[in-house]
Amino acid sequence: MARLPNQATQPDLTEIIDTINQNYGRDISVYETSFLGKVISHRREETNSRTPREYSDFLIAHSEEASLFINSLNNNHSLFFRNMLSFSLLEKLVLPAILKASQKSKSPQVRIWSAGCAAGEEAFSVAILLAESEAELHPKTAAYIFATDLSEAKLAEAKIGLYDYEHLKNVKLEYVEKYFSPTGTAFVIKYPIKSRVSFSYYDLLDKNSLCPPESIFGDFNLILCCNVLYYYKADIRRLILNKLSVCLADGGFLMTSEAERSFVAEMSGFKAVTSFAPIFQKK
Repeated sequence: MARLPNQATQPDLTEIIDTINQNYGRDISVYETSFLGKVISHRREETNSRTPREYSDFLIAHSEEASLFINSLNNNHSLFFRNMLSFSLLEKLVLPAILKASQKSKSPQVRIWSAGCAAGEEAFSVAILLAESEAELHPKTAAYIFATDLSEAKLAEAKIGLYDYEHLKNVKLEYVEKYFSPTGTAFVIKYPIKSRVSFSYYDLLDKNSLCPPESIFGDFNLILCCNVLYYYKADIRRLILNKLSVCLADGGFLMTSEAERSFVAEMSGFKAVTSFAPIFQKK
């Protein structure tokens, strides 16, 4: 079968990878090959570039297209309580266990990291569940939630905390009424929850750090890294998972997406909490 003009081959990928690296200082070779090929094919269609060379020249001449292309590599779609089963497990088992353990420590505090937070839905979902767990257990615990992403635009949205109904479709009605304020056709997260999350830029592939600078140090009780690992090559996934493992406190928990469960299962430093959801505990 003849190759369609917009189907990227390895030479095509290499040409675009080199162009982005040489002209914009970004190494995109870390991304999984088929995913990278799909993004390149899509951007070629959008720019009417008939060949990889033509698109490469277009990238060099138009820095705004390079920004669009790089942003396309970041999965920025999210929802509140996106994996309802996983969040139910967080609510019923994981967060109560973390809170109870923290109460027994000499300096009670809970530290959570949402890595690849997009517009903040995941981080605020955890903040809501944490507030609910605290209300039930009445702990005297300082809680810190750090949320990071590569997209400055999405981080700006997260700091505003305004969402349309589509993003709240998995949220219980009681939580909508309790933690959101309607404004026109959208909803804004209320301050008590909003104030609990600190948003900042952070690259998981940063070789000079193990955790977000805003968190000062790791020692996280829970890390959420959902729909991030899937888009990287196998060796890069292992690098990220090793970093997350180092950042977790002893007995800390890691939550991924369902599609990423097998990646973590291959790592010797984690054990599955249950067979029903992609939540793991550091051994």
